[in-house]
Amino acid sequence: MRRINIAIVVIALLAVVGAGAGLGLAASAGAATRGGSGRATASAATARTSTSTSVATVASSSHPPKYVVADCSQLQVKPASYFFACADGNAGLQGLHWTTWSAKLASGYGTYYYNDCTPTCVAGHFHLFPALVVLWGSSTVQGHPGVRRYTEFTLIFTGKRPPVYHSKNGKTYTTYPVTQTFPAPPLLG
Repeated sequence: MRRINIAIVVIALLAVVGAGAGLGLAASAGAATRGGSGRATASAATARTSTSTSVATVASSSHPPKYVVADCSQLQVKPASYFFACADGNAGLQGLHWTTWSAKLASGYGTYYYNDCTPTCVAGHFHLFPALVVLWGSSTVQGHPGVRRYTEFTLIFTGKRPPVYHSKNGKTYTTYPVTQTFPAPPLLG
């Protein structure tokens, strides 16, 4: 059974990376036709953690665009952590290690966490899930010429998986998918 689960994760990863590469290539085609090579640069200043970086300078139009991910009110390159829930920090990624960061996609691994908010969010319990992380898609960042942001997140869970709650015809049910894909938020504030 474990071999089947590993095979499913590997197949899912290959499918996501292939789809992400295709979508990233299509989205970054405009940058390539303007003379950019599509490669990301990593010159940035240290931000929230010692290993995360935020975009400190604006790339000139003669250089390839920087690729970033918007994390609440910061633009980051290869962050060590990421918040999905900016208001309360009850969901996010930690211990991120990036293996690829390019115009096509960014991929890495780390731990997804969320607070179950039971009985309340203050008294809730955090749950941890090892995950592969793929960032893909491309969009401009308003007010930051020469910077593009990834627009989609795909998480591939390599072990225990978090619950996803659904409601249909007035009934609630739970699933535990191997992958979850959702839009990356734009820069706030």
